[in-house]
Parts: sequence; structure tokens; C-alpha cells
Amino acid sequence: MGTWEAITYTGTPVYGTPEPVNLSLECSGKTEHVHFRFEDTGTSLSANKNVTLYDNAGGNKIDGLEIELLYNGNKADVDNTTLTDTGSHGSFVSFEQAFSSASTASFQARYVQNGGITASGRRYSGPVVGKVNMYVTYD
Repeated sequence: MGTWEAITYTGTPVYGTPEPVNLSLECSGKTEHVHFRFEDTGTSLSANKNVTLYDNAGGNKIDGLEIELLYNGNKADVDNTTLTDTGSHGSFVSFEQAFSSASTASFQARYVQNGGITASGRRYSGPVVGKVNMYVTYD
């Protein structure tokens, strides 16, 4: 994701530049819909349905900074419930070519600062980590 230069928060969220997150798919043919569902693995989930961040050293939750996922410019909720339909993927292939139909779902991720950046109540400016589980359904 790169570095986020913290700003003095004035009450309006500030968004970083979207970074590509290309997810490779292998299909056994053409599928009409591929749905993604994202689950934050953190212990303190984001009320904004974003990826929660933690300090790299002690695992303390970072307040004021999250990562937002996007698909086609629209927010992809990280709530373990919402499905993001990425449409049709793959192509029709012969029986001999099974699993040779590749495709890519192109998501983006960007920082969003929605408050002063703190960890354990203190100003924070160090490295951060955040993790999600991803579930994929082919229809």
C-alpha cells in the first residue's frame, strides 16, 4: 500500500490514491457471476466496513486510519456478509482444456483517514498491518 502521510483531521475523510489489487481466477469454463465476500480478521472491526489496521509491533488497533476496498470505483464492504458481484469470467473451453480459462477481478485499495491517527490513545506514525479473508463463489 505504500506510505500514508497523516494530515491534521478536520472532520472530513481524506482518501489516498487507489492501488490495484488484481485477483487471478482460474475457471473450468465460463461463469456468469463471480462473487467476492471479504472478512476482516482483526479483533476490532471497522464500523465503516473497511479493513482495520494495527500497529506492526504490538497488534494495537490504529484509530483514524483504515483501508477501503473498491470494485469499479464502488465501495466493497468488508463485513463478511456483503457480496460483490464482479460479473462474468472465463470462457467456454473444451473438456481437454479444463481449468485453462483464466481471468482477473480488478479491485483497488486505498487509505482513508477519518480522524487523528492514534494507537492506544497516543499519536501514531509507524508501520501498520491489516488482514482480510476472501471468499469466492462462482455461479
